[in-house]
Amino acid sequence: MKTVSAASSASSEPAASSGKYKIFGPALLRTFRCLWILEELGADYEHLAVLPHSEELKKATGIRKVPVLITPNGFTVSESSAINTYLCDTFCNEHPTLVPRAGSHERARYDQTISVLTSDLDAQGICVQLKYEHMGEIYGYIPEAVKQARKHFNKTNRSLIKQLQQEGPYLMGKHFTPADPIYVHLLQASQVMGWDDKWKDVECMRNYMALCTQRPAYKKVHAVRVKEMEGASRYGTRQNVRSAKTKQRSKL
Repeated sequence: MKTVSAASSASSEPAASSGKYKIFGPALLRTFRCLWILEELGADYEHLAVLPHSEELKKATGIRKVPVLITPNGFTVSESSAINTYLCDTFCNEHPTLVPRAGSHERARYDQTISVLTSDLDAQGICVQLKYEHMGEIYGYIPEAVKQARKHFNKTNRSLIKQLQQEGPYLMGKHFTPADPIYVHLLQASQVMGWDDKWKDVECMRNYMALCTQRPAYKKVHAVRVKEMEGASRYGTRQNVRSAKTKQRSKL
């Protein structure tokens, strides 16, 4: 894996499991989930840690959000859950347990869980706090929205904890899947935000976090994230992300 800040072109050709993938976006953001899966797959990839809403990202991918994946054949796909499911389907011969077979009952349950994670725990929970508290100078400060988002996060997480208790050790059962990087990423965000009070002392959750974060792929990508954190602190990358978003909103 190589981390750079350059860019490349894209087309609509189908993907192949050989060749080099390009993944765009800082590991500090949702790109972390995709980097983790790329490492689990042992894929040959290049990490381009460009900022969201940047002209560099737009020129390379035609998209302003991260993460974005460009396959060896030039196919472009965004959204972390779509990227990871696509990658695991692509590498299904080499890694048959990472995602359930399309059309199976297990795949329906997997898709259901991914939807809960991204639509409820993330979009209606974590993301609301990030927008209306952490980045309130851009989106406005709305304390009541954040309060209700925290309630929704805890309510949704109760169902996921129950699922983990019944089906563990991983969220989808005995096998690690792309649902796990999403869930771990969101749980870690809740720790940073102080929203972990309802789950941090639950035994199965402690075991789950330990199990996932001891995986070699996680450790490798987490090291990239730590390095980015150090750089963000030194050079003000977080402020640059905010400035890019403010500039983009002014064009709307």
